[in-house]
Amino acid sequence: MRRKWISWNMALVCAALAGCGDMGSEGDEAAALPYWQQPDTTFVPTIGPTDVKTVSRSSMWAADPVAKAVFLFIPEQSRYAAIGADDREPVQIRVPAKLAISAELGLSVYDGETRSVDLFTPDGEFIRGFQIEFLPAVMEFSRAPIGYLFGVASSDFGSSRRVLIIRTDALGASRDTLLSPDTGPPSLRDARATPGQTLMASSGNGLWVWSKAVPDTIFEVGPRSARVIPVRPEDQSAIGLLSDPAADMLWLGHVETTSGRYSAYDTRPGVSEPFLGTRTTGGQFSPRLVHDGILMGWYEGEQGRPAAKAFDLLVDRFRRQVVTE
Repeated sequence: MRRKWISWNMALVCAALAGCGDMGSEGDEAAALPYWQQPDTTFVPTIGPTDVKTVSRSSMWAADPVAKAVFLFIPEQSRYAAIGADDREPVQIRVPAKLAISAELGLSVYDGETRSVDLFTPDGEFIRGFQIEFLPAVMEFSRAPIGYLFGVASSDFGSSRRVLIIRTDALGASRDTLLSPDTGPPSLRDARATPGQTLMASSGNGLWVWSKAVPDTIFEVGPRSARVIPVRPEDQSAIGLLSDPAADMLWLGHVETTSGRYSAYDTRPGVSEPFLGTRTTGGQFSPRLVHDGILMGWYEGEQGRPAAKAFDLLVDRFRRQVVTE
């Protein structure tokens, strides 16, 4: 049965974007600029989003297991939509918890009730799904080879939970463990899954893994990768790791009293000095992802609900090292 979208396509007077601030210097340090924002006057019934993904600068997808829906935000077009809300079809959407999205493959949703990974077209048509027996903390598509990457907090190794990274093909088969106490980079094999101790983010073909047990290095874990990124001492206390494969960058996030500060690192092979500079955001803002230089996340909207917001991190102003293939 073809599912129906719930859409909020409204003609709204554009609200002024807050927090412009000083642009700062033209290169290493600057304040990020507001890019788009969901107006306070636009109601979208998000309650507790747990994952955010995108394939463009203008849109943001969010999985909300409390609202039992996957939401699409395109504030510049005043377009807001949901798939699975209010017990509508598709029936595969029950308690959506994690997302993976690809312009070529579609939108994939891990459902916490059915414990399945289901693939949909961007229009919400169900394509196929498969069951998994573990709870993914991170779910991403990989490009080479095409498939899924899962970051898992496993309790199978004694009293402390350890980090596992599992790869499958696009059908959930051909499973391969890329990180465990027995496989993967030796420095990460004892990576703990306690909150804040191990951070993971997509590298496109694998996962960037930053364990606070080895705070001076971020490792790429994937079927065909072995990159490492050195971390400056002043960034080793960061609490967030955001990747931007489209721009070949990583961002380490710091929370300050009334703002956020983000340190940028160049992830291209052959770069001898990967640190690029910093960007800041003002006001209360909860970052969730970076895509092609655009930082997306949440601010508190009307009635305390999360509302979507994005900043331009001005990545074209960084002075990046010239590298040869």
